[in-house]
Amino acid sequence: MIAILMCEGQELLQRMSGITILNKDVMKALTVYRIQKDDSIFLMAFSCYGKVNIGMALGILTYAYKADAILGAGNCASLHQQNININDMAISTRSLQYDVNYCGLGFRENQIPGLKNASYETNQMLREVAFKCLEKRGYIGHSGMFISADQFVANNYLLRKIKCKYEAGFLDNECGAMGSGAEILGIPFVGIKGVSNYANDQASMDYNMNHEMANEMSMLVAMDVAVEMKSCCTSGCKWDWHQYTELTKDQCLESMKDSDYARLGVIDGDQPYIVPMCFRNIENGEILMESMSLGKKIQCLENNMKVAVEFESKCDQCLMSILVEGTAKLVQPEDVNREDKFIIITMDRVTGRAFARS
Repeated sequence: MIAILMCEGQELLQRMSGITILNKDVMKALTVYRIQKDDSIFLMAFSCYGKVNIGMALGILTYAYKADAILGAGNCASLHQQNININDMAISTRSLQYDVNYCGLGFRENQIPGLKNASYETNQMLREVAFKCLEKRGYIGHSGMFISADQFVANNYLLRKIKCKYEAGFLDNECGAMGSGAEILGIPFVGIKGVSNYANDQASMDYNMNHEMANEMSMLVAMDVAVEMKSCCTSGCKWDWHQYTELTKDQCLESMKDSDYARLGVIDGDQPYIVPMCFRNIENGEILMESMSLGKKIQCLENNMKVAVEFESKCDQCLMSILVEGTAKLVQPEDVNREDKFIIITMDRVTGRAFARS
């Protein structure tokens, strides 16, 4: 289930049209609504500001409410005034927490101990759907890296320092913590924010004038994304997983590379013979497999080189099945004393399909 997380704007939800609030859970620093819009149900959560509250909210949404993707909504500052206007929309490509520094312990700047990366990439599918929803509403959208800290920047001097140090587009309080939390929890996320200020000397005034509109626009787009994602896989797949879908050749090849093993079908006289196989490489229209023994499949191939190979690839919501028809050849390794053989399969025909997982 999709969860939208905001740090303010709860009053906007109460006057939002076209939705039904199914239930509301109130905790000390977190309020979670279960929302129905059209025929989609998703979560809308409001936490207090601060990394601690963001982390707590992500944990509760993931484990107690079974959220499998997070949309960070609200407002942000643009670090660049040129070509970006107040109430334009910003979609995060990466995020980091710029007030994290454990360099004295041997970590990179902005890297949190225990995490591999210092910045966190957002989910490509969520970004694509967010831009699609922006276009439908006629909103102007921009993308870029978000940098975050537990502070509100309203100072030209600090703004210049930040811009000199980071090649970022936007500044907020949440996306950095959401990125690290999503990394830990293993769930996809994206930030969808309305621009309310420019983090300069007049940022406080701009924020007070514009944050409600920015929050409302962000909330509307995030809800649109939650509805749209009913027909998309949050694990990053590029096809509609709620329907039987024929895959393109490029989608088939991508899924094949994600498979752990394959099933090789050969011809044994007038009967098929199928055996599971590990494969070493797929490129240039060929599949490279290695047979560790000179067993029945090798005997079959010596009599008939026509083969079929079946691959399966799956994520949390999708199951892909790919079938390859082709012609094999046996290659002896350079070490003649080895008993194994390489099987190189030239792909003549590739088909695939995706299904929803029940």
